[in-house]
Amino acid sequence: MRWGRLVSSYAIDDGGLLLLFDPIAPPSEIVELAAGRETAIVLTCPWHERAARGLVERFNWPLFTPPPDSQEDLMRKYGVTAEEAAGGSPDLAWLQAADTGAAVPEPCPTLSCFSFGGRARISER
Repeated sequence: MRWGRLVSSYAIDDGGLLLLFDPIAPPSEIVELAAGRETAIVLTCPWHERAARGLVERFNWPLFTPPPDSQEDLMRKYGVTAEEAAGGSPDLAWLQAADTGAAVPEPCPTLSCFSFGGRARISER
């Protein structure tokens, strides 16, 4: 399936907390708004990582994301072979590579995701 070129991202500001949803290179006004306040990135799905990596590396903002599909997930969902699913989805591979295992993820009680403070990490299921 091909997606159109027009995609969007959102920021929600409640006066104290700033949430960036599926961020795409936020404008300087949003970055300035984040200065000195609690800011977090929320990915609605792992393949919406877009500018998230650069923002996590630059600002060390926490990231909330569902985990990417494992090799078994891809085989079950799409009927592909183990060779075709080789290692699972490449989404968020930079987080998997950076994961030292030092932090234990906190399950989000009302969302199907994992949260990681500071340097973002992704968890095993």
